[in-house]
Amino acid sequence: MGLEQWMYASTCNEPGTDVFDSILESSRRNNDRNGITGVLFYSDGHFLQVLEGESLVVRQIYDRIMTDSRHRDIVLLLNEPVARRDFDGWTMGWQIILPTDLKKHPEYEPYFNYFPEGANISARPGIALEMLTAFTR
Repeated sequence: MGLEQWMYASTCNEPGTDVFDSILESSRRNNDRNGITGVLFYSDGHFLQVLEGESLVVRQIYDRIMTDSRHRDIVLLLNEPVARRDFDGWTMGWQIILPTDLKKHPEYEPYFNYFPEGANISARPGIALEMLTAFTR
């Protein structure tokens, strides 16, 4: 089995600290156990998440996310083999993207306000790492 990176977007059903804490706690625990790394972005009611790991394991996690009541309108944006992890050592990074942050980086706004076609993202390898770097400066 090979290493894959998946990216999906979704709408948060009940935004708030309790939901975020619950998602992060369960993600970090499960990802650590399953050898998954990644990052979760949140902006104005929407999630953008990257998962990296062995193909079968990432698929199983994504299938579980599809039935998670904390999300809706889940759209798979990217699913591709990768040579190395972009988020090695991160069981689940977390970044809130404020509207003012998006105004500073308008090239990423379409990824949070409602999501582009997956083909657009796949044309930009490394976009998740690129976004994380831009929004954490």
